[in-house]
Amino acid sequence: MMMDICLQNQLLKKKDCNIPYNLLQLLKKSVGYVLSKFGSANSDPFIPGLGLPKEELSKMAVFFEMSLIGSKDGNLGTYLELYEEHKMLVQLFLRYRNYFGEVSLWIAHLLATASLGDNHLWQDLGLESRKELGAILEAFFLPLFSSNREDMRWKKFFIENYAKKRESSYVRLQIVKTVQIDRFVMVQNEKQCNHIERNSL
Repeated sequence: MMMDICLQNQLLKKKDCNIPYNLLQLLKKSVGYVLSKFGSANSDPFIPGLGLPKEELSKMAVFFEMSLIGSKDGNLGTYLELYEEHKMLVQLFLRYRNYFGEVSLWIAHLLATASLGDNHLWQDLGLESRKELGAILEAFFLPLFSSNREDMRWKKFFIENYAKKRESSYVRLQIVKTVQIDRFVMVQNEKQCNHIERNSL
């Protein structure tokens, strides 16, 4: 059914209709999970609609045949605090994508949203294993997937190998080391970075 919708939708690129069925089902499951986990009223962090513009969000919902949940009661203050960080992560994924269909834009937002969670990335994506995450990255973001030769945790890898290259004089992505997982946070200067690192090791 998703393929029929794809073929009838002139706004989607033809390449988006050639995604293997099993990969489409994996993405559909993940999109539904992340929309609920991060876009519900009690979500923390709260990132409504994967941070997508309304038009793109609606097109994605039609493509994956899903109903959009309401997110108007979420903590918009939390979302605004994470907006720049989320935006930088989306840009990171788009820069290293090898698949230029419209679906890759949605997946970039999907990955950026889940990257702000507390668990391993595959868990925050609602996947069954790291292997499933690898299948998505390999299909749509091959440069990222292939570069992780040391099999690092993906959240840590994204920052240490790519995100730090996009540092500016006033904003820096940094890793906070917690008991269970590395988590993305936004810090404003080097002094704050050092303070976080000393108190989280």
